This record gives sequence, structure tokens and C-alpha cells, in this order.
Amino acid sequence: MGLAIVKSTISNVPFAGRKLTGYEGMNNQELIEDFLNFQDSAKTKLVYRGVIEKFDKFVQKPFVDVVKRDMAEFSITIEHLANPTRQRYYCTIRSFFTRLVDVGVIEEHKNPSQGIFKKLKYSKDIASRCLTPTEVELFREAARPDRRKYAMVATLATTGMRISELCDMKWSDMFLSHNQETGEEDWCLRIVGKGNKTRYAFLVEGTLKALAQLRKNGMFNPSDNSYVFLRLYKKEWGKLTEAGAWRILKALGKKAGIRDAFTPHFFRHTFLTQVLAHGASPRDTQFSAGHSSLRTTEEYLECLGTNVSKFYPVQF
Repeated sequence: MGLAIVKSTISNVPFAGRKLTGYEGMNNQELIEDFLNFQDSAKTKLVYRGVIEKFDKFVQKPFVDVVKRDMAEFSITIEHLANPTRQRYYCTIRSFFTRLVDVGVIEEHKNPSQGIFKKLKYSKDIASRCLTPTEVELFREAARPDRRKYAMVATLATTGMRISELCDMKWSDMFLSHNQETGEEDWCLRIVGKGNKTRYAFLVEGTLKALAQLRKNGMFNPSDNSYVFLRLYKKEWGKLTEAGAWRILKALGKKAGIRDAFTPHFFRHTFLTQVLAHGASPRDTQFSAGHSSLRTTEEYLECLGTNVSKFYPVQF
């Protein structure tokens, strides 16, 4: 009887009978930090941290004690979010618990994230998320009175940058490159995207002029390592945040009378669709976009159909 009790007690102790890996004594925050250390991009770490810490705050228990019911209840709390955002939550939590299985914190058959978070379906109708020529013109006119806002719109519309990349843009990212076709020097922009992947974009004349107006002397200085787009906070100038840029562009869209569904990412969809519509190869477009998968780029091809004429080059 006593032996049976001892065996039962041992079987209920976490990690009993398993090879120790050194992770067993870690608390939740230490496990989160370990997971984040395996991510390459600072932005990815920031997003992952927000999701996992929100989940940690919700369950209020060691991750080793989390069960499927906790996962299901957490899923209910984020049902109000858009499907792409919820999908990001699900993927992040699944990846985190897979890591806990890999390091021996949780047994594989007890992984609480398995079978709970299903892949969500959401519209990939990119054409409906592209700006029409009229909407682009409305944006231009709404932003024109403000040099910073106009430069933001011009840069997004003519480079396909993500809003996070726009906020990280520095004057030192701009440089002169020799154009073999014309024999002239063109201004290029170095863009550091997801996963610290670097790509390049040419700056058209209108965008160059818009950016030059932000500088006191109108001259670019590639050695200037300061941010291009700034904000004034508590009487000090600092980098414009993604949330701040989002609010500015949404307010511009409302002022211009753009449909309510508009998000700043529409500029990126519009640019990439135009690039493909006017003859760029999927591979070149993939590089311009910074897509890790060619399949993502091909989704833009699928949205073109026969209505190519509406996707004309945006001019600034």
C-alpha cells in the first residue's frame, strides 16, 4: 500500500522519470526570454513577446501546468480581433509551446496547443485592398499641406515599404547608385525588413523632392544616421512610432474620404501589384517586396486577372 502511494506521488511530479535538460527550473519569464533568443529580428521578438506575455498574464500559472482548456478560454478572449491578427497569436503560441516540447519542459503528447488553434481562413482578395488612381490622388491632395505627411505617403506609395520599415528609415539609408542604362546616378534606398533582410528601392523624382523638403538645406547626407520621420514627444524629437504613423495615415484617409476598410498596408499592395502589372518578373517583385516565399508574391499575380490597366505607376 505504502509503495503504491510512493509510486503514485512520483508519477505526478513534473519531469519525473525524464532526462533533465536544465530548463526544468526556469520560471515563465525565463522560458519566454529563451524562446525570444532564437528569433533573428528585433521586430519579431517584440511581436512575439507581446503575444506570449499577454497569454502568460491570462493563464497565471506555470507553462508546464497549462492545459487545452486554458488555450480554448484564451482563444475566446481574442475573438474580437481580425482573423490575420488572431492567426498571428495562434502561430506564436504554437511555436512557443513547440519550443517547450523540444527542450523537455513539456511532454509532446501533453502539448496543450495541439488541436486547439486551427488555421483561420480570411480573404486574400488583394485587388480590393489596392488603392484606385482616384484614391491615390485624393491622398496626395490631403497630405500636400504637411511636408512630413506628404513625404510619408510618397515614400510608401513608390517603394512598397511596410509602415514599420518607414519608421526605421534613416537618412544614411539613402545613397547614390550608378544606373548602367542611363549612365547617371540615381538615389536608392536601403530597406531592412523582416528577419533583418536587406533590399533596395529606387527613389523617384517626386519622392526625392518630398524627402528633400524635410531637410533644412534640402541636401541629402548619407552619413546622417538620424531617422527621417520624427515625432515631438514631451518637447523632444524622437523616432516616429508605428502606432503614430498608423494614426497619421488613417486620419489622412478619413480626410481624403477613402473607404473605411483602408489601412496603410494598402500602399504596399498597390505598389507591388503595379510592379507586376507593368512587366516585372515574380522573382524581381519578390525581392522588391522582401517576401520570404515566392508563393506570397504569386498571390499578387492571381489578383490581376485581365484588369491590368487600373494598376498604373503612381507618380509623385
